[in-house]
Amino acid sequence: MNYQLTGNITPKARPRLGRGGAYLPNKYRDWKEDAIAQLLTQSRPPEPIAKTEVSIAIGGKQRGDLDNIAGAILDALVQSGYC
Repeated sequence: MNYQLTGNITPKARPRLGRGGAYLPNKYRDWKEDAIAQLLTQSRPPEPIAKTEVSIAIGGKQRGDLDNIAGAILDALVQSGYC
């Protein structure tokens, strides 16, 4: 299976603390919502994937370290129900 996300990736962010408790920065939350929406428009497996190998190909310049970029992508995959 091959899934693609368009646009720049916003690396996974650390939760921040505020008056209402912990929250994620708006930029990361907006990116993740968009990534989930993009994934949901692509053909899905009939059920969540239990075991898989993930390969991430990134084109162009990206900010953030690879660990946080991969974490953001994997979070979007899990929250969209792919894994």
